[in-house]
Amino acid sequence: NTSIKRIGQTIADRYGLGFSYDAEDYSITCDEQDGTDSSYYNQLCKYYGLVLKVFASKLWVYDREAYKEKKEVKTFRRSDIEPGSFQYSTTISGTFTGGHFSYSDPDTDKDIECSVGGGKRTKNVSRRATSVQDAAVQLCAELNNANHGNTSIRFTTVGEWAVSASDCIKISGYGKLDGKYFVDKITHQVSKSGFVSKFECSLVAKGFKPSDVGGITPKPQEQPKEEKLEAKQGAAIKLTKAAGYVSSDAKSKACTLTGNYWLYDGILIRNRYRVTNSAARCGKKPVGQNCTAWVDAKDCVIVG
Repeated sequence: NTSIKRIGQTIADRYGLGFSYDAEDYSITCDEQDGTDSSYYNQLCKYYGLVLKVFASKLWVYDREAYKEKKEVKTFRRSDIEPGSFQYSTTISGTFTGGHFSYSDPDTDKDIECSVGGGKRTKNVSRRATSVQDAAVQLCAELNNANHGNTSIRFTTVGEWAVSASDCIKISGYGKLDGKYFVDKITHQVSKSGFVSKFECSLVAKGFKPSDVGGITPKPQEQPKEEKLEAKQGAAIKLTKAAGYVSSDAKSKACTLTGNYWLYDGILIRNRYRVTNSAARCGKKPVGQNCTAWVDAKDCVIVG
């Protein structure tokens, strides 16, 4: 009965650290910690698409996908980049075009399902979720985390203090690689040769959003096709170790029937007939006192 933000604040207070949270907060109704505080909280943040950073005696949590939507703080043209330092890589390995989330709540016995995207590279996710909305957030986070960095670049410039990790920049002059990039890391180096900054960035592409996710309401269990059986009220049947039920839709048998019986009314419902142990009781009211049990049609052998 807490939230990601409150959990982070509790952990930060435990170690005398500052705490900054720049993201939407998500409710956590129930969770079990496995591992150290740092590993547990880092994984919890990842489940919801959040990034945990630790610096200057402070925990900092932010939403990377939200930061990607911010305006670029600077444009780096080809002439701004140290010759020979620009490198790039691109891959579809480990990336996804869609996904499906499923979870069965053992407390409420309800199935929670949702899906987004499609194509051949889809990911299935199954973990605790409290609602379709909660599942949608976690599903999108899983896909966006996997797709982040599918196109990445590295380059060096003269010392650059105006740009920080988690900022967005624009690259110009490299043809198809031009565009908006998220700054994953900057390494500043000072030497006799001068001051340089080394950038590691990921292309900002359209990510998955919870609003794009469709919840799936499990379809009602389809009734089996009715077995056509030439039968009528009073027809004599033979049963051999047939399961007897208290209703047409009962899941557990109430008894086992063997011997000669009669169809009470000959009406087939959900592939079952009412049967009685006496021909004189067929169709007689009240039903409960004259019907012996419901029996699957497949177990009924018409003998007359």
